[in-house]
Amino acid sequence: LIDFGTLTLSEYFGYYIASQDILDQLETVSDTIRTFQMTKSAMASILGGFDTYPDHRHSLRLMPRPDPSIGQALDLENVSFSYTADKGESKEILHDVTCHLPLGLKIGVVGNS
Repeated sequence: LIDFGTLTLSEYFGYYIASQDILDQLETVSDTIRTFQMTKSAMASILGGFDTYPDHRHSLRLMPRPDPSIGQALDLENVSFSYTADKGESKEILHDVTCHLPLGLKIGVVGNS
């Protein structure tokens, strides 16, 4: 159009501004599509874990029923435990522990490693 001299300067800027507006809208659409694709990918990763089922054959341990003749509790009195560390020094882990543990109670002993 410029070669033929039929495009004025104001028309050129009008086309330029319109084309910039169209490009801005296309960029917005592109960003929205990119966000949707990233969200879809993230959701597939998150939800993919729900499609797998753990194999409990090796981790499931059925505990036998307690024998009533054994008693209803475990009593520990003044229990101590130590071991020899790598450098030959003795490490005391338990020192004079006394406790009453009723039958069926689950406990954990936690300390420094």
